[in-house]
Amino acid sequence: MENFQLMLNENEMGEVVEYAGYLELDSKQQHLVVFVEIINTCCLGSVYQVRRAGGSLGCLEIAIVRAGSFEGLAMVAMENGAPANQYKPPKIIRNLKLVSLLRDCVIASYCY
Repeated sequence: MENFQLMLNENEMGEVVEYAGYLELDSKQQHLVVFVEIINTCCLGSVYQVRRAGGSLGCLEIAIVRAGSFEGLAMVAMENGAPANQYKPPKIIRNLKLVSLLRDCVIASYCY
């Protein structure tokens, strides 16, 4: 995300507000989806790089979501009993309801 933010800065495209990742099964191959909320509109680990190079992991998808999308995740967490003052947005999402919520907020998506 640091590299992505640097790219945004260099092109005066905005600032990352929040992000979360999800590993999605697409046909026979998995691919990583990164939901990113940006105002005004990658740095990946070695496991990702090895799996990508070996062909067991497909493209990296960057899904730009509209402003306020991550507030929806907070609302769901609070509805399920999470204290508002202790809530932190997830960096890795496994709950399909949350994935669906963010998918509904996507305004642009890019695969690399």
